[in-house]
Amino acid sequence: MEPKTTKTAFWRALGYAWQFGYTIAVPLVVFALLGRYLDATLKTAPWLFLVGILLAIASSSALLVRKALQITREFDRASRDSSQQPLQKDPTEPPKHEDPSS
Repeated sequence: MEPKTTKTAFWRALGYAWQFGYTIAVPLVVFALLGRYLDATLKTAPWLFLVGILLAIASSSALLVRKALQITREFDRASRDSSQQPLQKDPTEPPKHEDPSS
């Protein structure tokens, strides 16, 4: 059986992958469809579609950088919090008895 932290890390990584995926996909679909619609309306094909793709790349890049910085700050905060907590004893380790005479 895997430790709980490994399972938690797996699901957290899967969540980050999902967030990055839709951060790329949503602007691409929105700007590409908008450019395609405007091209059909204004008879400018394929120029506004290509502009839409470029806008999608730029906005996705900015959003990905922002998301990556947010995740990095979360990890830094979590590592600082865990380093300030006292170390937990291993529950399988037998208790140590102090000798009162020393």
